[in-house]
Amino acid sequence: MLQEQGQAEKRKEVSEKTAKELVLKQADIATRKVKVDEDLGKAEPALLAAQESVSGIQSKQLNELRAYTTPPAAVKVALEPVIALITKTAAKPEWKDVKIWLRRDDFIRSIMNFDKDDISPAVKVFLMNNYLNDTTAFDPARIAKASRAAGPLALWVKSIVEYSEIFHSITPLRNELKGLEAEEARMLAKQRELDAEIVHLEASIEDLKLEFAGLIAKVENIKNDMKTVQAKVARSVQLLANLSSERVRWEESSKNFVNQMSCLVGDCLFAAGFLTYIGFFDHYYRKYLQSEWRDTIDQVSLKMRQEMKFVEFLSSPSERLEWEKQGLPDDELCIENAIIMLNYNRYPLVIDPSDQAPKFITTHYAKQKI
Repeated sequence: MLQEQGQAEKRKEVSEKTAKELVLKQADIATRKVKVDEDLGKAEPALLAAQESVSGIQSKQLNELRAYTTPPAAVKVALEPVIALITKTAAKPEWKDVKIWLRRDDFIRSIMNFDKDDISPAVKVFLMNNYLNDTTAFDPARIAKASRAAGPLALWVKSIVEYSEIFHSITPLRNELKGLEAEEARMLAKQRELDAEIVHLEASIEDLKLEFAGLIAKVENIKNDMKTVQAKVARSVQLLANLSSERVRWEESSKNFVNQMSCLVGDCLFAAGFLTYIGFFDHYYRKYLQSEWRDTIDQVSLKMRQEMKFVEFLSSPSERLEWEKQGLPDDELCIENAIIMLNYNRYPLVIDPSDQAPKFITTHYAKQKI
């Protein structure tokens, strides 16, 4: 982007320099044009007036000229240079050739449409030496007295030759003007090219700026994402550190799982005996029976956990909390009785001198409307 900005600035400097040079060049061209127009302006009005006089020649006046077998000298000296100009010939025409041109329908039109800038130097020198330099013989005013048609034609010859003289005298100036105009066109083309290149570079710079802004926005988003990730990582590390104690417990539980699986049959048999038979006895006999059953299970070579507790094996902590809310005392004997009662296939006989069981049972079975 910086490189293209530098290129655009250089192109602008070149364009501004070219524009200044162009202004100077255009001023020079305007000055030269004024000079050319001034020089041509000296002869052009007379030529236009002469052309207007020629256009006013009537057919009757031309017929008078056509009728001459041997024309007067004034008529001859007026018409010969006209034919020499029209035919672009540096030689005196015969009168019969002059009459041929006079009889043509486009004679006047040929004079009116004659290219005033296309007179060869040879023809011009011939006309000057043989006609125009002799101001006594070639006097348009005197010729007009001899013939009303020949006078305007002589004036046209004189005016157009004088115009041609001035036109060719300023040829170097006109050539220089053409060169200046060509240089102006070249500079204009160069300036347009530079301006187009500047526009292209500026558009490219704008595109790069937008792209750069987009990249900056992406970088900011990445930074924000990095901050978010870093915060999450920090929280994760903290969480792992906080769970280190739990990890120890989980590892212990995992180690004990194999032992629990190997003791599953014995534990289930021990729990089944508890649910089936032990409900009839008090706390003392319950402990006694448990001790006897452990010995019996051991004798038949079944493994069981010596530290197994019926309360933890046959109920979950959430169930015990719910029972406590429902009015069950939190001592071990009451919880064992609740487990036995809830796992009976038939309604058990409940003997409760403290009257705590009815309150728990009615609350626990409230949905059954007991």
